[in-house]
Amino acid sequence: MGARSKSRKRALDLLFEADQRGVNVQALLLERMARPVTQTPLPEYAVTLVEGVVRMWAEINDLLTTYSQGWSVDRMPAVDRAILRLGTWEVVYSDEVPDSCRDQRGRRAGQGIVDRRLPDLHQRSARPTRRGQAHPLTQRAQRISPPRSPPAPPPELD
Repeated sequence: MGARSKSRKRALDLLFEADQRGVNVQALLLERMARPVTQTPLPEYAVTLVEGVVRMWAEINDLLTTYSQGWSVDRMPAVDRAILRLGTWEVVYSDEVPDSCRDQRGRRAGQGIVDRRLPDLHQRSARPTRRGQAHPLTQRAQRISPPRSPPAPPPELD
């Protein structure tokens, strides 16, 4: 795992921990910098990521609220919130992301939620795979959902 990936994981861990414990992210960051709980201190890029998310917290939440149709930020699972906040800051606000990563394809991959791709997920999962079989998500949904049967005819009156 590369240095940036490790930094992202550490930043994600910190955002998630703060959310789960209900503590201020900035305060937890300062605590972890003063007294690390791991053998290695927080990487500099992890600190940059967390500080960036904290600095743009309201704007990031506004973006997530705007583009996550049907889901409020508070209703999202904590790990999803942390991932989305971190990714949004890095792709949208960070100056360290190379311009080559900001092309249209990179935006679609990194900002799927911002591009409003969530409603398409179900439709994509219903498409057959290359081998002509239904997508695993569709197969699972079919196993879970009881088959629909026609309604029973009304009882006859004498």
